[in-house]
Amino acid sequence: MFVDYQILNINVCIIKLIIILLFLGLDLDCGAYYTENVEAAVRQGKVREADIDKSLNFLYVVLMRLGFFDGIPQYNSFGKNDVCSKENIELATEAAREGAVLLKNENDSLPLSIEKVKTLAVIGPHSNATSAMIGNYAGS
Repeated sequence: MFVDYQILNINVCIIKLIIILLFLGLDLDCGAYYTENVEAAVRQGKVREADIDKSLNFLYVVLMRLGFFDGIPQYNSFGKNDVCSKENIELATEAAREGAVLLKNENDSLPLSIEKVKTLAVIGPHSNATSAMIGNYAGS
């Protein structure tokens, strides 16, 4: 599969992208890229099964720490309303504020000056996805 990303003006092979992301530490893809392409990457010899095992190990350790395998019925019935509660959204917002990444302020360009910056472009697939940007993933 070959996808053309016009915004960046580059062409990216999905399997190569998955290999890069896997080696950068992305263990979970909430979309379909991993499930549709990792097997092909392994068959082509571009990713070792050991690399997939390492990634899965990280995911299962998190699930175990969360009590997913403890047989507690309340965890089996979690739904969108449990995850996207007002309290959880407030907690996620607080975590985002406290975990914000500081940018290197080269040439004193930050904060942006209202006098100097008259327009600002927000680009990308989630540039207008306000509900996705609050971290509301609830699965499907």
